[in-house]
Amino acid sequence: MFGMANRNTFYIGKDGRILKIDKDIAPKTSAEDMARTLGELGVAPAKTPSQGA
Repeated sequence: MFGMANRNTFYIGKDGRILKIDKDIAPKTSAEDMARTLGELGVAPAKTPSQGA
């Protein structure tokens, strides 16, 4: 497809293996979608400095 950029998100585990490839990216909701997918993959949210990281 010419003239249209395609976005893919690769979720990579600590061991370097690809856990998931997301090819259905919606730019308007990508941050929320990534957070949800990370939760589904069992990734704990990072602590912020105010949380004592």
